[in-house]
Amino acid sequence: MIDMHIHLDLYKNAMQMAELVNKNNKFSLCVTTSPRAWGATRKVFERYKNIKVALGLHPQIIIQKQNELELFIDNIRNSVFIGEIGIDGGKEYLSTKSKQIEIFERIIFECNKIGKRVLSIHSKHAEKEIADILLQNENIGSAIMHWYTGNTKVLNKLVDYGCYFSINPMMMYSAKARKNISFIPLRQILIETDGPFGSYKTTLSMPWNQQEFIGFLANTYKLSFVDMQMQLIKNLNELFFKNDMNFCLE
Repeated sequence: MIDMHIHLDLYKNAMQMAELVNKNNKFSLCVTTSPRAWGATRKVFERYKNIKVALGLHPQIIIQKQNELELFIDNIRNSVFIGEIGIDGGKEYLSTKSKQIEIFERIIFECNKIGKRVLSIHSKHAEKEIADILLQNENIGSAIMHWYTGNTKVLNKLVDYGCYFSINPMMMYSAKARKNISFIPLRQILIETDGPFGSYKTTLSMPWNQQEFIGFLANTYKLSFVDMQMQLIKNLNELFFKNDMNFCLE
């Protein structure tokens, strides 16, 4: 299994979970909420070959963490993976939205200067703003839209830009999400859990237990279960290749 967006450091039993994720998953991307969290988490998880830690600055806590922006910028060269970053336009975060946009624009500008980064992007209620900023920066590497909930018009722009979309099990239960998934080309699909915040039915989504979800995707794209698994690995390997990474999953 793979998991392209998991807050592994935020599980109550983080070290136990890391052991299990490393053992059972071919690849997991542990996103972080701030540069300092990235530094600490990277040191703790560096011994796990199947887990990579992304440099993050989460939009929902941008005011509390804005003093870490320069630390973030300084470390872009030290992390191929960037995330969780983005903009949240939900009503509880509207008061900080202008600051979120300002910081996201700066991050994308700096990633664009360096290139070959892989970004996991939060875009809830701010999909158009995210798309507008990305479309002005075509050298960042690869953007992955985490749990996309916007409309299909913006989705199509992001597809044309070359974005990947990380889909999670909770999206199976949303008619809008299912419609959006049907518009995403197969080669641009990845999967995630958003653990520990994601749930499956009444329990947390376990990163290594996604058979029913992969079955749902297989039905959506009219593939066999095995072919869908192989396609997800192929998509991830192509993402690695495009960004000159020395990873290859079998």
